[in-house]
Amino acid sequence: MKSQFDPSDVAAAFDQLFAQITALFPQDQYLNVVGIRTRGSILANRIVARLRQGGYTLVDHGVIDVTMYRDDLARLGPRGVVGQTRLDLDIDGKPLLLVDDVLSTGRTLRAAMDAIADFGRPSVLKTAVLVDRGGREVPISADHTGLTLANVPADRRINVRFRELDGKDGIFITADAPKPADGAVPAAQWKHKHLLGLEDLTADEINFVLNTADSFKEVSTRSVKKVPALRGRVVVNAFFEDSTRTRMSFSLAAERLSADVLDFASQGSSVSKGETLIDTARTIEAMGVDIIVVRHKAAGAAEVLSRTCRCSIVNAGDGAHEHPTQGLLDLYTIRERFGGVKGLKVAIVGDIANSRVARSDLWGLQKLGAEVILVGPPTLLPKAFESLGARVCHRLDDVIGEVDAIQMLRVQNERMQAAQFPTVREFTQLFGLTWDRFQRCKKDVFVMHPGPMNRGIEIQSDIADGEQSGILKQVTNGLAVRMAVLYLVSQASQLPD
Repeated sequence: MKSQFDPSDVAAAFDQLFAQITALFPQDQYLNVVGIRTRGSILANRIVARLRQGGYTLVDHGVIDVTMYRDDLARLGPRGVVGQTRLDLDIDGKPLLLVDDVLSTGRTLRAAMDAIADFGRPSVLKTAVLVDRGGREVPISADHTGLTLANVPADRRINVRFRELDGKDGIFITADAPKPADGAVPAAQWKHKHLLGLEDLTADEINFVLNTADSFKEVSTRSVKKVPALRGRVVVNAFFEDSTRTRMSFSLAAERLSADVLDFASQGSSVSKGETLIDTARTIEAMGVDIIVVRHKAAGAAEVLSRTCRCSIVNAGDGAHEHPTQGLLDLYTIRERFGGVKGLKVAIVGDIANSRVARSDLWGLQKLGAEVILVGPPTLLPKAFESLGARVCHRLDDVIGEVDAIQMLRVQNERMQAAQFPTVREFTQLFGLTWDRFQRCKKDVFVMHPGPMNRGIEIQSDIADGEQSGILKQVTNGLAVRMAVLYLVSQASQLPD
């Protein structure tokens, strides 16, 4: 058996495949062609182009990513960024051709069929592959095949190269994992079993989470807003502080990934009877939990649990230390608004000293290349923050006209020491985003707030609800970011210690 096939072999296989497709689907019949990304989508594009050249006018195509539908992720290990599905097609009651480059175990095609079912019910679903290697792990065969390679050893893999991605067509049988296309950069890998803060993450790792969140945001636009990526996993929300937005966001994120979700509240639990945080977490973990999402009033609580628990720990806010998923969703929202973060000036205004959001935002924004200006009264903004690389300012009016985005923070009375500022009215006059102050901002300034808001204190209602407000977008994006985080730490937990 040959171990390498040149471009003419690929062309012959494509001609064979195309002839089978045109023999089944007449020109006057509407046809949706859907490719499995990445190489299946390239093959699908070629099929659509050839069909249109041949007079097929009722052809449409899309791309589907099946990563979140695979049942063998534990064996494959952590994957690259989950790709977006682009399936703006009306597939109900219409024929659909599902295309991939290689049919090997059959798991990819099965996952793709599961994914298609979340978008509609085709009248007919046929499958087409360029190369079929046989030796199924699941009983699935292709309806149309360009080249069949029998008796390929189990320790060998078939790699298809396309000129659109690799510069040249080819088919290779190799024992090695496929190399990236010439000039391409391999996808970064997420290797963190826990998410404790943004301080210890690199810019590449932060961008990796944000890029992964792009795909999870698309899930929420579907009619069926659920994928089986965490099916069989158990996520516990262990909140030792009051929370509405963060708890609900994590719960919904886990449910949309098909995980089982348990909510733990310290009130009425063994904690109120004197049980320690570590003992509580170990008891929860002993029930077969995979991820614990923890919020606690003590800084460092999440890190303590990461050293004592075997399951993944996600920090949902620890004292005045960090709130990493809030920082990530703020970064995501800013990037979505401006197309990037590098070079922007972002002001974080208000109760900096008691804010975990301010610290996560500070680390994330700086690592992605933004200039951060911290603004607040001296009692709530110690000079020590200058050592973290931020510009410290005690007069909002001095910087209001130069910033691209403003993150207003809530006055956290529950953490505040006595007499940190004289009166609420004075705080609003000096540091609140009033209408008069808003008029002196840049015309396209982007206004944010992590919530909950004290309307009329740190921000005026008509600004919070205005066209330049991203507050509700922060909530929407928080769901996608938390889905990405739960997915990534779950996959990393399968890596060997």
